[in-house]
Amino acid sequence: MATVQMNSRIDEGLKERYERVLSEHGWQHSQVMRQLCEYVADEGDLPALRTTSQRDEQARVRARRLKALSNFSGCVKRELAKAGLMTSSQALLPDMTDAELKEWRRDSLGEDYLADLQRRRLAAGE
Repeated sequence: MATVQMNSRIDEGLKERYERVLSEHGWQHSQVMRQLCEYVADEGDLPALRTTSQRDEQARVRARRLKALSNFSGCVKRELAKAGLMTSSQALLPDMTDAELKEWRRDSLGEDYLADLQRRRLAAGE
């Protein structure tokens, strides 16, 4: 089977972010492009890709959810402070970017935090 080389130009920062994600999943650019070409050829259509307006709407929904979560976490924090389980100056969750928060959720810190919270509740007699 004869092969051809395909080239494209993209922003350098986008390329670095793209390659980082591929690397995390054990993929290479050529594998992704081959899969995309096969999908388009076999299906006669493009895969479901998000448009700019869809990304904008997703960002608006996310902002609303984060605001609601922030309001809720404020209530939780006040109740934990009233119960003596934390001080009002402590952060309920660390101040993190989305990527950092995703990583934090994946590692044992999240489990350690919940275990520590459970120990505090037991110590407080709950």
